[in-house]
Amino acid sequence: MSQYDSIGTQYDMVKTTFFNRVEQFNFRKHVEPFLQKPNTTVIDFACGTGFYSHLLLSWGAASLIGIDISHVMLAGAVARLSPTSFASRACFLQGDGFQPQCYPVTGSKGFDVATGVLVP
Repeated sequence: MSQYDSIGTQYDMVKTTFFNRVEQFNFRKHVEPFLQKPNTTVIDFACGTGFYSHLLLSWGAASLIGIDISHVMLAGAVARLSPTSFASRACFLQGDGFQPQCYPVTGSKGFDVATGVLVP
């Protein structure tokens, strides 16, 4: 069990703080330029409830794989994106980003962008 299983989607409260607005501004400023080329694929480590996964797709990512160790957080990510037009462009998988593993994109040789916001 992941330590994040116990807090689950309550973690989203952090996203309403002033600190997060600053973090979000800086993250977008540095990542969005890489999302502008056509068919950009992203792997989002420690995606949690999909807060940044959703933003990455809205900023231009063509497809995204979100990886998180917590199944509870992943359920939150699926719930966040399910009602959006981005749902078909995202896939969420349980995994530990610190353990080497292959996360293939069908028909691709890898990912164009890798992110990990608040990875310990």
